[in-house]
Amino acid sequence: MALIIFGVRQREFYTIFQKNFFIDKASILKPINVKKVFGPEAFGLLELINSQELDCFIVGGALRNYFLGKVFTDIDLATNGCPSEIIQILKKEGLEFDKRASKYGTLFVKFMKKSFQITSFRKDIETFGRSANVKFSRDITDDAKRRDFTFNAIYCSKEGNLVDPLDSFEDLKKKKLRFIGNPDKRIKEDFLRILRFFRLIAELDLNYQNVEKNYLKVIGKHKDKLDMISKERISSELKRILLSVDPTISLECLEEAKIYQEFLGSFNKKRIKSLILFEKKYKLFPILERRVLSLNIKNPEYFLSKKEKKYCEVLKESLGKMRKLKYLGFILGFEKALDCLIINAVRNDLKITDQELNFLKEGSKKIFPLTFSFINKKLNNEVTAGEKFEYLKNIWLESDFKISEKKLIKYL
Repeated sequence: MALIIFGVRQREFYTIFQKNFFIDKASILKPINVKKVFGPEAFGLLELINSQELDCFIVGGALRNYFLGKVFTDIDLATNGCPSEIIQILKKEGLEFDKRASKYGTLFVKFMKKSFQITSFRKDIETFGRSANVKFSRDITDDAKRRDFTFNAIYCSKEGNLVDPLDSFEDLKKKKLRFIGNPDKRIKEDFLRILRFFRLIAELDLNYQNVEKNYLKVIGKHKDKLDMISKERISSELKRILLSVDPTISLECLEEAKIYQEFLGSFNKKRIKSLILFEKKYKLFPILERRVLSLNIKNPEYFLSKKEKKYCEVLKESLGKMRKLKYLGFILGFEKALDCLIINAVRNDLKITDQELNFLKEGSKKIFPLTFSFINKKLNNEVTAGEKFEYLKNIWLESDFKISEKKLIKYL
């Protein structure tokens, strides 16, 4: 297959690994300003490795997300230098790095206070579902062929030129999620790719039409192999799916592949759509607690941190007090009370009225007339004052905030 390179002047030849490739006019794109887009740190690291007569490229998620207009944080690099060559360069520069994964071709590097992953070009000799025996290569096509999805196999040089060994750019333009080569083989190489497939559908906001339906059947065949993946890895991927802006298509595909029920419980498309509509209507950032409770996800502790579990408990307890919306607004504040209202509406297929929102807002703005310090000063006993404070507050709440400060003081 021809190696396509973008961003080079027409009729020039671009030399990589002692091979010349003609640049087709139709393939030319304006070079990327690497320093501006990916930062001076990435540019500097590329420049350092290039200075030792080795090729090095930005590859994978950061480059893909740049073209799709999505946020990226981690920047991965790929090089034709083998790990020992890269280690020599890093040592010479006095850079901090971790070489524990170097036998697989990967080094974790700190450059200008930023973390990078540098991986040598390689090809798989033998795979075991999550690990592999690899052979290092000087050929970028070998490296591209072992990657998971086509739009993750595009490379960008320091000069901002794109190298596309597998003609993957069309898939990127069309937001088409395709495995490289045989999907069955790609999945067997690394079973985590099953969940990564669904996560990319969610995070990249892909259309259902852009998902190969035969992939879902192939994935379904291997779903039992997810037992080989650690709980932490599975949890991380599912968490990212649940926290994407609109995971509807991804969750629907998970259900179609018969994976949803195993990890998340009973699938309810209506609930998912209702939740997303509420979040869009009230311009709410996705949070795990709201989504887990709204969709009645099974074993939520599987996904939640201690802080998230605590908030879930507060929300679950408050769901039993939905008849007292002003009270809810006062106790929780407007944002948390709105979470409760949405969860209740999604679970019970209800609408949220303007009156209900006004009750929450009204309650959230109320301030209890007495302070603990005032009551403690009167009683001169912290324990008694604490009990009295809660007692008086409950009286005030039961009165729908109508009892005045003077009347409350009489109860002292």
